[in-house]
Amino acid sequence: MGKRGKFLLLLMGMGIILIGFKIIRGGLDTGSPENRELDIIKEIEIDHRGELFCEKVKSHLIQYQGGILSSYNKKGEKNWTSHLGVLNPTIKCSPKAIYVLDNDRNQIISIDRGGEIIYRYNVGDRLEDFQACKDNYLLLQYPYKNKTSQLKVLDNEGREYSEFSLTEGRVVNISISKADNFIGINTLTMKGDIESRFLIYDMEGQLKGTKNLDDQLILGFQQDGKGNTIVVGERQVFAINKNNEVKWDMGLAPIKLFKGKPTKHMIFYSGDMDNKQWVYRNNSEEIRIIQYNGKEVARTGLDEGITGMDLGEDAIALYSSRTIFLLDSGGKLNLKHQYSSDIEKIFVFSKRELGVVTRDKISFIKIRDG
Repeated sequence: MGKRGKFLLLLMGMGIILIGFKIIRGGLDTGSPENRELDIIKEIEIDHRGELFCEKVKSHLIQYQGGILSSYNKKGEKNWTSHLGVLNPTIKCSPKAIYVLDNDRNQIISIDRGGEIIYRYNVGDRLEDFQACKDNYLLLQYPYKNKTSQLKVLDNEGREYSEFSLTEGRVVNISISKADNFIGINTLTMKGDIESRFLIYDMEGQLKGTKNLDDQLILGFQQDGKGNTIVVGERQVFAINKNNEVKWDMGLAPIKLFKGKPTKHMIFYSGDMDNKQWVYRNNSEEIRIIQYNGKEVARTGLDEGITGMDLGEDAIALYSSRTIFLLDSGGKLNLKHQYSSDIEKIFVFSKRELGVVTRDKISFIKIRDG
């Protein structure tokens, strides 16, 4: 065969590879988004005298700064304010409550969505970490001492429910679900090499199962609403039930960001850490939307790196420091907008309503129809 024939065959082969790659990557529609404007409904100036905390609880935005906890609806109207006076807080939220850990007084304050204080609990020693579930049970993790990690469960009224300890490995991540009678713990041990283990306990602190993850850390947990826990590792995601049975397992490129919508789907932002990539790829980073049954809904690359994400009932927001990407739940890109200030956080209230946090203000935004 002549050089010309070999060259044509090479071009044909490259064309097949590119077409195949486009099909694999074409699950998420990144066509031209609708040209829509953003209307600012309300803006709240940020006081820089204290560290700002913002989080979404259902359709409300929770703000804590300077000892004051406030709640706003999606129009930016204030629901309530609570003066707690905690100057060194750690704050976490469940779908039904806000928890403020006073690190100076070693006390947890539980506040419901209406702004009422449910209880105050003196944790005694300082806490390493704590997590809440949708039923408002808390899992408290105490510092590693004398080769032992102490954990305690509080019920929804702040009463001690159970307590147990781990004597092998250091605890690096925890999760709790009262509805599933489940406590998940990731531990690390050093036996020559680093060994990461996933431990399953019931709410009474009884060990039910273990899984070796080699050197891979667990980044987080989600519950699928069917009694299974979705475990997100650094390079994989899998579903496991309380009987220690793996229901499905999926390998991913190193995960940089992820977020889950209960009972619906999870979105992952991942990519090679060493920046190696095929010649025909635009980038080495990708977005993947995966249902809780392990099926992939969509997959694509973006033309710039992202720094955060949020999920709503019918929308997904991805953002970089100056760009907002808004997708529907099936992965279709509906909006790409260049923002005028550096974005620190975005919250999705609906497919047409957003909360945008910058250094100087919180903006409540409505997206015009195209």
